[in-house]
Amino acid sequence: MVILVTGATGFLGSHLIKALYKNHDIVILKRSFSQTNRIDSILSKITYYDIDKISLEEFFSKHRFDIIIHTATNYGKNNENPKEIIKANLLLPLDLLNYAYQTQVKAFLNTDTFFNKPQFKNYKNLAYYQLSKQNLCQWLIESANKDKSLKIINFRLEHIYGAYDNESKFVPTIIRKLLANEKAIDLTLGSQKRDFIYIDDVVSAYLKILENINRLPQGFIEFEVGTGSSVKLRKFVKLLKAQLVNNKTVLNFGSLAMSNNEIMKSKAKINALKALDWQPQYNVETGIKELFSRIAIRHHT
Repeated sequence: MVILVTGATGFLGSHLIKALYKNHDIVILKRSFSQTNRIDSILSKITYYDIDKISLEEFFSKHRFDIIIHTATNYGKNNENPKEIIKANLLLPLDLLNYAYQTQVKAFLNTDTFFNKPQFKNYKNLAYYQLSKQNLCQWLIESANKDKSLKIINFRLEHIYGAYDNESKFVPTIIRKLLANEKAIDLTLGSQKRDFIYIDDVVSAYLKILENINRLPQGFIEFEVGTGSSVKLRKFVKLLKAQLVNNKTVLNFGSLAMSNNEIMKSKAKINALKALDWQPQYNVETGIKELFSRIAIRHHT
């Protein structure tokens, strides 16, 4: 298939195209100033365009796609202008959706977050990010209700972790501090429960959907992507530290206050994916062990 991937220079997107390019024709949209270090090894084997240097009209005149996979996102950290968040998280995917309808694309795969489960609507840790993602999902549903010629597949992802993640995110931050053998790391009580899913399992879920794309119904369909079980943040952080035998860092659980309306428990309902013969291959113990083995390889090379 010919597959368009947005966000391909990011954490999820880079892992995804590395799994796809050997069997499919991959085209990516990136920004001219995006760092490509995650995908430099395969950049010559895919087709890429800088979205700030080509109009979508010209871009879609050059290619006909079977699938569009949208993974690009803007978390809105560091007090970023809300307009930039809206452009990345709402306007760009809606433009892509419009061209998907116009050019008879088979399926549009959107990457969503567990933050947007209805029961977590009051959680505002990344308010603009959440609002933009919620709005997009509503638009996708309405579009599918009006025109079922396109399969719109929403991936609601739980807490992903793995090699090459953004350094500012929670798991990489903890690992960086542990590797630096910092004296102490201040944390909340860690009683929040999360469905931590290893990046390879997330990628395999996307691949399983593509493998079964002809079996899926027209219109909007959603898949929750996780392991189907949750563990306390406290346990997860302790497992990270346990990978470093001589680490002396003190984990100061309870020294930080919880966020307002904190999400205390989330886990994916994975029956829909299981029905397609998908199963996660990693639990938190084996996933963390695999992550640290890849970190060791990176440091060695």
